[in-house]
Amino acid sequence: MGERYKRLNWLQNVYVDPDWTQTKIADECDVSVRTIGNWVTKYEIRKSRHGPKWLTGQIRQRTPFTA
Repeated sequence: MGERYKRLNWLQNVYVDPDWTQTKIADECDVSVRTIGNWVTKYEIRKSRHGPKWLTGQIRQRTPFTA
């Protein structure tokens, strides 16, 4: 697997995917979660709060109950 987590493009692509967490990336790359966190911080990669899971939660909160 190498050190692909050190490549900005690869890390950015997997990290912003809602199904990938730092833990999953660390397991895939055989490194610690802290290592992945350090690289995410170094590259200033941010996960969007507006992914599908967040959006679904927001829609549920705003949809009034109708009977």
